[in-house]
Amino acid sequence: MPQVDTTLLEDAIDVQLGLEADDETPFAEKVLRDSGIAMTLDARDALPLVRGWRHALTPPSGGGAGARLERARGLIALAMIVLGLLAGTSLALAAFHYDGSQPVNVVRLLGLLVGLQLLFLILTLLLALPGGLPVVRGLQEMLTALNPGAWAASLLARFRGDDAARALFDWRGRAGATRFAKWQMLAWSQVAAVAFHLAALATAFALVTFSDLAFGWSSTLTVDPMQVTHIVGVIAWPWQALVPAAVPDALLVEQSQFFRLSSVEGRVGADSRALTGWWPFTICALLFYGLIPRLALLGFAAWRLRAATQALLLDNPRVTALVDRMRSPSIETEADSHEEHRDAAAAPAPRPDRAPGGRAVAIVWEASVDPDAVRQEARQRFG
Repeated sequence: MPQVDTTLLEDAIDVQLGLEADDETPFAEKVLRDSGIAMTLDARDALPLVRGWRHALTPPSGGGAGARLERARGLIALAMIVLGLLAGTSLALAAFHYDGSQPVNVVRLLGLLVGLQLLFLILTLLLALPGGLPVVRGLQEMLTALNPGAWAASLLARFRGDDAARALFDWRGRAGATRFAKWQMLAWSQVAAVAFHLAALATAFALVTFSDLAFGWSSTLTVDPMQVTHIVGVIAWPWQALVPAAVPDALLVEQSQFFRLSSVEGRVGADSRALTGWWPFTICALLFYGLIPRLALLGFAAWRLRAATQALLLDNPRVTALVDRMRSPSIETEADSHEEHRDAAAAPAPRPDRAPGGRAVAIVWEASVDPDAVRQEARQRFG
C-alpha cells in the first residue's frame, strides 16, 4: 500500500479534482484500473481505499491544489497563534499593571482575564451548536461576524481566489462544505484562544517572579469582606483540594481591601508583603477558567474538523462510485490452461422466435455506456 504522507484535506481536494478529470475515461477501463489498484491495498474501508487510490494514481508532489490549500491553512493557523500571543501578553500587562501607588485590583484583573474570556467561551459554544433551528442559525450567523476564525476563513477565500477555497470556507454553502467551514473556523479561533491564555499565564508568572506585585480588591458597591471571602471560595472550588494555598482566607480578604479615593501615601508599600498572597489565586483562575476550557474546546473542534474533512472526502457521488468500482471483484476472462475443444453439437441456444412483451427500462450509471450502444445490445439480445 502506498505510504500516505498527505493530510486529509489535501486528499479531499485532490481526489475530487482527479475524479472530475476522470469523467471522460471509459467505464470499463475505470473498473479494470480501480479494481486493480484495490488489489494492491490492504484495506476494505472507504477512507483508506480512496486515499490509496489517490496516491497510486497520482503520487503527491507538493504542488497540487490540495497541498497549496493546506499550506495556506497552516499559515493562517500560525497567524492566529501570533495574534493570540500578542493579545494575551498585552492584556495581561494591562491587568497586572502596578506602579507602586495602588495595588493590582483583583476584581478588575478577574474581569478582564477570566470574566470576559468566559463570555467569549459561551459565545463559542453557541457557535458549536447544531444550526437546525432558525433561531440558533440566526444567532450563529450574527456571532460569525465577531469570530476571528471566520475573519481568517473570509481572507483565505478572498485572497486564494479559486473556487475550491471559496466553496470550502463558505458558511452558507453545500452541507459538507458548511460543516467543514464551521469547524475550521472554530478550530482557528480556539488556536488563537489557547495562545492568548498561554501568553497571559506566562506574562503573569514573569511579573510575579521578576517584580514585586501587591494585590488588593475594591468595588464601588458596598460589599462585606465576609461575602467576598465566600465568593472567592466559590471561584476557587475547582482547585481548592489541589492547591489549598491558592484559596485566599478571610484575613487576606479583609487586609487587602482598599478604596480608590482614600489611599494614603506609603500605605501600599507598608502592606505590600501581606498583599502578595493573591497571586496563586489569580494564576489558578487563569489556568482553570481560561486555558483548560480552551484546550478542551480546541481538542473537540479538532475532532469534529477531522470528521467534517472525512465527510468532505467521502460524501460525494463520484467517490461512492469509485469505492464501488474498487470493491467490485476482478473477473478474469482467460483460463490458466488450454481447454479441450467442445463438441460442435453444443451449439448456442436458438434465438427466441419472438421478442418478450411489455416495456423494459435500462439504467445507465453515470453515462458509462453510450445510449446507441445500449439500444444495439438490446436489439441483439431481445430482438
